[in-house]
Amino acid sequence: MDALELLKQDHAKVKELFEEAESADQNEQKTIFKQIKTELEVHAHIEESVFYPAMQKFNELKEMVRESVEEHNKVKTLLKEMDTLSGGEDFEDRLEELIDNVEHHAEEEEEGKMFPKVRELVSSTELEKLGNQLQAAKGQRKAS
Repeated sequence: MDALELLKQDHAKVKELFEEAESADQNEQKTIFKQIKTELEVHAHIEESVFYPAMQKFNELKEMVRESVEEHNKVKTLLKEMDTLSGGEDFEDRLEELIDNVEHHAEEEEEGKMFPKVRELVSSTELEKLGNQLQAAKGQRKAS
């Protein structure tokens, strides 16, 4: 599978989980949050270990990669904070903040400059290869 399509699928899956969490009660939210956390951790790992390093070789993408890594760090901080909360208003506030941050990140990558620029710079063959590497990294991360 093409790397960009795989990453878009990840974004869509998390968005679905966000929608479930928003309409769930407090107990269900914590359960769904665990799924969201796992998905986001795996996604960040494969982007940071495979996708972003491959994109760093293009000068046109370096700044976008740097911004994406900063966004990941903010999301990781929110996930840690949410882990310590038992529910209630603070948890829901953090959940909204998490949703806003992740949706902004996905939108920036998909519809902003990054993915369209990657399509210009990287051949479809290379994107397929990169997609296979992302899939392998995802499988390894989920297994550990």
